[in-house]
Amino acid sequence: MPSIDSSQFFKTLKNLPDLPSILLFIGEEETLIEECMKATEKKFFSSNGNESLEFNFEKLDGGKDDGQKMFDSCSTLPLHSKKKLVLVSHFEKSSQSTKNAVKEYSKSPNPNTCLTLLHQSKLNSQILNCEWIEGISVNGMVVTCWKLFKNKRQEWIKQETEKLGMQISLEASQLLSEKGGESLLELKSEIEKAALYSFDKNKIEVEDIKKTLSFKKNEMIWELKNLLEKGELKKAGWLLEQCLDQKEEPIRILHQIAQGARAHLKKTNLRKSLRFLRKIKQTDLKLKTGEEIESGIFEQLLLSCKELI
Repeated sequence: MPSIDSSQFFKTLKNLPDLPSILLFIGEEETLIEECMKATEKKFFSSNGNESLEFNFEKLDGGKDDGQKMFDSCSTLPLHSKKKLVLVSHFEKSSQSTKNAVKEYSKSPNPNTCLTLLHQSKLNSQILNCEWIEGISVNGMVVTCWKLFKNKRQEWIKQETEKLGMQISLEASQLLSEKGGESLLELKSEIEKAALYSFDKNKIEVEDIKKTLSFKKNEMIWELKNLLEKGELKKAGWLLEQCLDQKEEPIRILHQIAQGARAHLKKTNLRKSLRFLRKIKQTDLKLKTGEEIESGIFEQLLLSCKELI
């Protein structure tokens, strides 16, 4: 069977009468690999029951257990069950000789065993064209867990939110997708936080995300400088409050503000420069009314710096 994407796996698995004799989940998204693994376990238990798990369900670690132990487990017959599940995590740490042996095993795998390999690594054509992986695809199944980007990340966010019995607005999912973290594990944590915060509304809005999202300090501080350089003071003000909430060093923030403002002023003439500085003052006064989330943030920053001096 040719390789399939993890997004197709769940539907494919549902339509299979039984688990394949050998399964490989490979990719850099650990969360997707884990989701596929859990679905496989669920399928196994629904087909074979929970009896005699000490004989029928064995977990191994590719970084600790050698290939011989894995193949010994695959060769033993299940007890009071149609199949045995042998789950090998961290298979990327297994030796090349073990992977070569998998190629040979996949030519005639034990029909009474489902050997499931979890291999976390970046995907490319060179890896997927390895002989041992191609060997698995002949009599088993290779499931690719590609890193998700943009629309696919937003789709995943929507699905995870629905699992929690909630909905999420398009703007909120976009912000989460952009700022919720590199991995899906980080993203999942942010979804759960936002869901807890918004549980009484049953829908997560963009303002909820802004109040719960754990922005990364290094990214925020540079973005603050860029926004000031562009003259986007309102956005800079909101981001500045986030920097303070995340306990960023006030002196460092002030330094970035100075750099951003200086870079902006260099691009303009004296008249526009004065207008820019006046706009900063007016923005701060406007924010101090309490009508905006950024209320008084410039003043907060200066007070924080004063305390350090």
